[in-house]
Amino acid sequence: MTNHPVNPKRVGPILSMCVGLSMALMLTGPAQAAEPNATISAIVLSVTHRPGPEGTWRHSRIGTSLPTGSRVRTGRRSRCEIKFPDGSTVRMGPRSDLVIKQLKDRNLGLEKGRLFAHIVSGTVARITGASATAAIKGTWVELIRGNTEQGDVFRAWGGSAELFNDLGSMMIGPGTQGSAGPGQAPSGLRSTPPRMFSGGAAYPWWQDVKPGVNIGATPGTPAGRQQQSRHSSTHPTIATTTTTPPPTKGQLNIIVQQVPRQPATGSVSSSGWRIAQALGGLAGAAVADETQVFGRRFFGPYRQVDVYGLLAEGGSLAGSRVRFSGVLGNTYGQIGARVSSEFEGDVDVELDEAFALRRTEIDEFTIGRQRLLRGPVNNSNLGKLLGFELLDGVRWCHTIDMFTETDLMWIDDYAPWGESDTSAWYLRVQRLVCGGQVGINWLDQTGAGSGVSCDFSWPAVPGKLDIYGEFGDDPCGAHLDTVGIYLPGLYQRTGLDVFVERARRSGYPSTTTLLAYQEFENDLSGVAIARKAAGGDTEFGLGLIKRFGQLGD
Repeated sequence: MTNHPVNPKRVGPILSMCVGLSMALMLTGPAQAAEPNATISAIVLSVTHRPGPEGTWRHSRIGTSLPTGSRVRTGRRSRCEIKFPDGSTVRMGPRSDLVIKQLKDRNLGLEKGRLFAHIVSGTVARITGASATAAIKGTWVELIRGNTEQGDVFRAWGGSAELFNDLGSMMIGPGTQGSAGPGQAPSGLRSTPPRMFSGGAAYPWWQDVKPGVNIGATPGTPAGRQQQSRHSSTHPTIATTTTTPPPTKGQLNIIVQQVPRQPATGSVSSSGWRIAQALGGLAGAAVADETQVFGRRFFGPYRQVDVYGLLAEGGSLAGSRVRFSGVLGNTYGQIGARVSSEFEGDVDVELDEAFALRRTEIDEFTIGRQRLLRGPVNNSNLGKLLGFELLDGVRWCHTIDMFTETDLMWIDDYAPWGESDTSAWYLRVQRLVCGGQVGINWLDQTGAGSGVSCDFSWPAVPGKLDIYGEFGDDPCGAHLDTVGIYLPGLYQRTGLDVFVERARRSGYPSTTTLLAYQEFENDLSGVAIARKAAGGDTEFGLGLIKRFGQLGD
């Protein structure tokens, strides 16, 4: 083999090129590594996003990537969860607007609404509201952004946060909250209720936002909990109003399905309306400072009053419901009363909800008088296994996984469809699937037997049309079924809830109903009813609901 001499003039440039390339790779390699993005990990109803600072707005999906500069918005009654590369999560409330200013240090700006964040221990985040910024260190925190007149409210559990602006700063420790108004330094440090009852609410808005969950339907799903709760002051009366017993036809009638008896539909008496107005004045500002009761922390009392009137063919009704609530230690309690009056009738006063609620991460225990708002059927008790009225009993709810829940209740003094009082057991299993929900109900009534029904809620045309229903047999062997539609797109655009149902039960005329709720400003809602029983005329009703105060901050 022949050895050729090395030419220094050729080797020099090659060595210089290799050394330069190596140095360039060392210097530029880390800078070119892609920064991990945040992702959307849960969606409830309508969520949109803009990827990056200059992207176009689009509908969000589970797994949507959110680089630095992205912006996320939620619609009415909508929520979502955003997961960051380090495992920290942020849940956005209804009608909220969030900007991811910087992913690396989790620098966020809440432009509107509210959020609930879990910042992983050992890491920090910065969240800016309208009037202040919170520097958070490994904790759970809730931020409610104020407007030009109201200040931001920050709550912290498990860790600490520094709340600051150009005028000053304040440390917020575990189990406390602070606020910052426009042009004011942070102040108002005080204790706050436990995280499970944030702000003193029985069901915090973020509770049903779970990783991997995608809810596109409203009726009966966790997305509909707010709607059911908001309208529960008049809903039992409306539900029984739209149920017609045979053989009566031609007027809105009432069936008492469970105790306590709901007031019949009648007209407004002047005495009843004066009482309703007086009750409205009871709802002042909630008192949430911590006090000691029986050696345990107590937050409250919170007060809420609903004043309502319902005008319908064949009669009208006016009434008011007042409720008080509080949190004692890790237990939530609520008690209320209802006053109503028919035209030229007596004033009816009855005990409303009166229960105690205790919750863990996966279990919930309730004892006392309560409403069991489960399943998608909304307008009428006719094609529903278990109605909307108040029930006395003991209830246990258990979360099996992110998608599956069970509900077991022993009911005392159960009186369905005018029968004598008895007791009953109720069991429900429900699972989120395909953007909607399916459920199985079992009701065992002492002395009558058992009944079973299945229900479903499904976004047939996502964002535009939900289809729902229930079918089965009651403990007495009567077949029941309901099929309904809901228009989510109409609600997102206008705030108008519209439910249309056709319900049947053996031995009763089938009934078609339309029930609409319109949300106005200042906690005012309107309600409209249209109903047609088989062989009868179409009947109409209108009403208003005014809310004063709220059960929580």
